[in-house]
Amino acid sequence: MGRHSKEKNLITLVKVFNNIIKKSEKREKENENEKQKQKEDEYGDNILEKKIYLLMVGDGKETKELIKYVEENKLTDRIIFLGNKKNPYPYFKMADYVILTSLNEGYPVVFQEAMILDKKIITTDVSDAVIDIKEQQRGYIISFDEKNMKNEIIEILKKEEQQENGIKSKKYNYIEENNINNDKIYKDILELVKE
Repeated sequence: MGRHSKEKNLITLVKVFNNIIKKSEKREKENENEKQKQKEDEYGDNILEKKIYLLMVGDGKETKELIKYVEENKLTDRIIFLGNKKNPYPYFKMADYVILTSLNEGYPVVFQEAMILDKKIITTDVSDAVIDIKEQQRGYIISFDEKNMKNEIIEILKKEEQQENGIKSKKYNYIEENNINNDKIYKDILELVKE
């Protein structure tokens, strides 16, 4: 959410998501023949089998470079550029996390916005991140470099899923019993919020 400029370090975020998505797709292909898995695996070690999307709200000097990278790596269905929005809050509500990868910041307003909307924050160590995010257990602090950032985000996703395993398991059973398709729901929601 916001300005696409060098100091926001968004190219690193996009590269990290590329690696996570590629790893996810590789595991998905490896597991095609293993349809009958135990339900507890769905939310534990196999987090990377889930569809992961990155919504990019805003624009700026780096937008063309980011879009070019996404197109070259065939990620346009998973990393979606929405441009500037007068009201970004519907996208906050859709998100599981708000991610800030800036190299430096004053006090990020996005921290307050995410807290008000009860969204977990994944951020680099900028401004008061340790006090506002880590100590208040509102999210996670990640590294600035690509390799560590990728590994840390994967671990965060796994940890979060394991913590919510009981609730997720009940939801999974409901979805499975009622034949609900997450991709269809995502596309329907995306259509509703398009302007």
